[in-house]
This record gives sequence, C-alpha cells and structure tokens, in this order.
Amino acid sequence: MVFMASCVDGTVVDEGGTGGPSPSANPDPTPTPTPSPSGNPDPTPTPTPSPSVTPSPSPSPSPAAGDFAVTAAIDSATSNLGEKRTVTLTITPSNGFTGMVALQGMTMPTGFTATFNPSTVTVGAAAVTATATVQVPTDARVGATTLSFGGSNGALVKTATVSVDVKPELVIRIARGVAITNNNQAFGLNPTNVPLLATGTKVTWINDDMIDHRIHSGVSAFPHQPNNLAPGASYSVTITQAGTFSYNCHIHAGMKGSFKVAVPPTP
Repeated sequence: MVFMASCVDGTVVDEGGTGGPSPSANPDPTPTPTPSPSGNPDPTPTPTPSPSVTPSPSPSPSPAAGDFAVTAAIDSATSNLGEKRTVTLTITPSNGFTGMVALQGMTMPTGFTATFNPSTVTVGAAAVTATATVQVPTDARVGATTLSFGGSNGALVKTATVSVDVKPELVIRIARGVAITNNNQAFGLNPTNVPLLATGTKVTWINDDMIDHRIHSGVSAFPHQPNNLAPGASYSVTITQAGTFSYNCHIHAGMKGSFKVAVPPTP
C-alpha cells in the first residue's frame, strides 16, 4: 500500500493512513517519587515514674525528766579552830523541775557540824538559795579539808563541795552580854579541847561583849593579860606543852573557863 502525502498550506496531511495524529515524541513523565519517611527517630517513650515512698516519721524523743543542781560557795577559804563559816547553797532547777528539796551535810570531817536555814526549800521556776552555818571544831585537824553538802527529792540526790583550810589557832569569842557571875562556861565548853601542834598551839580571845574583860591564868601556865580586854580587842598566847589550862576573868571572877591541849591522834 502506497501512502500519499500532500501539503496544504504547509500542513502535511497523511492521506493513506488512519488519519490519526502521530504519537508525541515526549517520553512518559517521570513518576513523582514517594517521599521517604521522616529521618526523625521515634520519640523515646516517657518512663513510668516509680511510686514515691513516704518515709515513716521518726519517733519524737521523750522529754528530759525534771532535774536540779546544787552549788556551794563558802564565805572564806580559811578558818581558825573553833570558828564558824557560812556556806551559801544554790538549788537550780532544770527541765521543768518543781518540788521540795531537803538539805543536809553529806561528808563532814570528824567534829564538823552544819546547821541549815532553811533545811528544806521549795523549788519553782527559778533558783533558790539557803545557808549552812558550819562549826569548825576546836580540835579539828589542821590543814585543807573538804565539806560536802547535798539536796534530795525522792530518788534525786545532788551534791556540792567546798574546801576550807583550817589554821592552827584556837579562837575563843567572849559573847555579847555574857553572864559574869557563876558562869563556868563563860568562854565556851569547859574544857575546850585543842590539838597540840609541833610549833605550839595559839589561843586567841576576842571580846565581842560591850564591857571590858581580862584573861587571868589560874595556874600561871601562860602569861596573864597585862591590860584590860576592851570591846573588840583580842589577846593571844602560845601553848607549847600538853595539859589542861584553867583561867578566869580578872575583873569578873565568876567568869571561868579552861582548855585542854593534847597531841592529836595519828591519822
């Protein structure tokens, strides 16, 4: 079969074919690529939180039991034989303590005594004080010694200590308003016991009375007082041997006394 072609107005006409247009020379279009999945990784899963544990509360400590303390202070760190010392006791409460506290001498050397004023105190919110009058015996051992005082409330017992240095001198005080007739104890205990010391024992009289007195030795074992003993004045002698020494007031013969000097026992 012969195909003829003609040209009309520059247009080529296929006269022998099917008359359909020639297929287009353009290739099939490039297919649109399917997008790749996003490059972001899958999100990390959120961890499930562990259940919180509430700690058990610690038990509250028990409150401290009520308590108190005792402190002591002495009016002088030294004392002569036969003198008195004053000790101030302070009772201080703690942890809400209240109640009665009884006072007493706990440890006293031989012959020492203590008198309390008051002997029982009532303790409240604040500290309270009391005094103890300590009598140093005339024959006390010379040197440093310790005194112990206590306060008690039931099972609670508290103590405090003071020290006193006892000097080798006997002090005899003539009392104010002393009886001047028929008085065999005008100068204290008759006889007054005194330790004999290696260097001698000093005896001193102090006149606390309102009138004159005068020390007169009955056996001339120590010198007579040469002049009257005026109120507030003192007179001293030193005894170097053991024995009992009697004396009286030269002005008032009814005032009598004596002291006994002896070697102290070996400790």
